[in-house]
Amino acid sequence: MSYAIGMSNRFDSCRILQNMKPAREENLRLEYEKTQEMTIHYDTMNWGIGAILIAGVFGMVGLSGDNREAYPLLALLSAIVLFIWRVYYMRHKAIQKIKFQRLQEIEKELHMQQHLLVNCADKAGKLYGIKGDWCAWLITIGVPAGILSMYFMLR
Repeated sequence: MSYAIGMSNRFDSCRILQNMKPAREENLRLEYEKTQEMTIHYDTMNWGIGAILIAGVFGMVGLSGDNREAYPLLALLSAIVLFIWRVYYMRHKAIQKIKFQRLQEIEKELHMQQHLLVNCADKAGKLYGIKGDWCAWLITIGVPAGILSMYFMLR
């Protein structure tokens, strides 16, 4: 009698384990979707804030008009503002990188390839163009340098 009860419990456990696999896959797919949304959110937020700040810098330059004496101060202010944005950008990129790693882990487990293929292409040198990190550095350095060069060119 106890043998039959033990066998019954073992078979119930097997059924539970079989039913858990689809739930785990469903949970991983949901996690994948939400993680994907967050990576897009961080990227959109980084560049949205950067665009507003850059527009504000150019707006200040435009409002200063012919007052060339204001350009060195504007260059300093823009350097400070854009450096703060760059630090903010780097933090979000670090979070984004962790999320991309998690996406790749889920892809491996679910036999998906979206981010894994991009990673392989990057390692193989098949991706071209400037990366966002380099672009952010160019903006952070280039905008204040451009304002200073305007100051010296308009003298």
